[in-house]
Amino acid sequence: VYERVASSDTLFLRAVEHIHPQGADAADSVEARKKRILRGTKPANTAILEIRATMTEPKSAQAMAQYMAEQTAELSRSLDIQSQTDLAREFRVQLDAASSRLADVRKAREAVSRTEPVEGMESRLQNASDLKLKVQTALSAARADLAGSLAQGSGGRDTASVQARVEALEKQESVLSAELAATASQLERWKAHRTGVDADQEAALMAWETASARMNEMLSSLQSRGERLRVIDPGIVPQSP
Repeated sequence: VYERVASSDTLFLRAVEHIHPQGADAADSVEARKKRILRGTKPANTAILEIRATMTEPKSAQAMAQYMAEQTAELSRSLDIQSQTDLAREFRVQLDAASSRLADVRKAREAVSRTEPVEGMESRLQNASDLKLKVQTALSAARADLAGSLAQGSGGRDTASVQARVEALEKQESVLSAELAATASQLERWKAHRTGVDADQEAALMAWETASARMNEMLSSLQSRGERLRVIDPGIVPQSP
């Protein structure tokens, strides 16, 4: 990669404009001048990039090589920073999206807790069930009293009173049964809705944790990257062309 950066036409033209070497034939193509003047190599099994400039004027040759080396290092740093910035931005977008989704589902969960109080409905259902049991117990006793009164053949006001009580308890039992059925049905709907919201919240939390972990790993990897291109030897002005 670094060899390609060091041998780019754009960078070479910038070097020529910066140095203004003597004897450069402007009529030559960029490729021809670059091939004649510049050479960049990477010795095997090393992390070193060597840049050589061959020109008739020694100072220009050294200046060309040094400028190309410095600009290659600077360009590589700029590209590295840009790459890091783009990568960080991409991961930040993902994390922000995950955070926004998590916030939305948490608000939805809070709204469900307020508008669909499952616990309160369960308590209401239990109270109604207890009341129905008491009514059924009282109804059984009233029916037994009515049966006894009829068996003894004692009609009149007492039998009518017991009959009225039985009818009132039967009506109350019917109302409680209908209320219990409606309450139970609504409770099941609320529970199903809450289960779906809870699943959404769990999925959103997992997505946020994954995005957060990836963001932290990316930042950690960027901090631990040790490869940095820099000029370690600008060279000297040669004594001969």
